[in-house]
Amino acid sequence: MFCSLLLAAALGFALSQWLPPFYVQDIELIQMSKAMRDADDNKAHPGQIYINYQGQAEGMQDNAPSEFFYYVDPAVLQKPSYSQFIAMMNNFNREGGVDEPRVSREEEGHEISTFLTTILASRPWQILYSFLYHKGTTHTIVTKNKANLFVNRFHRIQIIPHQIQCMQVNVSFNPRNTRRSLPP
Repeated sequence: MFCSLLLAAALGFALSQWLPPFYVQDIELIQMSKAMRDADDNKAHPGQIYINYQGQAEGMQDNAPSEFFYYVDPAVLQKPSYSQFIAMMNNFNREGGVDEPRVSREEEGHEISTFLTTILASRPWQILYSFLYHKGTTHTIVTKNKANLFVNRFHRIQIIPHQIQCMQVNVSFNPRNTRRSLPP
């Protein structure tokens, strides 16, 4: 549920950048995020991902001694949206103020297009399209600006930290975690 709410918060921030304003009640966001989660055929199931919640943060600094992902079932990473997302990660640097890696525009464009095509055709996104339609926004507006949702580069220095603290999750995935034994 936390991930769905985090997605709804991130989505709300992204949508506010280019959609006309509309009113949304808290209960609507909760219901929509639950419906999206329930409709997600691609989600990991219990036992496929183990997370190491360490709760050792101070302000914006992560002081956790261990990695966030304790175990990830390799089968999860073979699902199209996961593998396509991982393929895109060589295009970005998670640290603010650091130049992005040099990846050819053709490679980057292909990776981004493939990922967005996959997720925007998914059942959760169909639910989101319906929600936005009922709020007066068309599917065309969403698809026309789809890259703004996730991948357009922005000057991170312009973002006020307190506005996005709940959305900032510095998580690194280490593929060797897929080989750890499961917790007892």
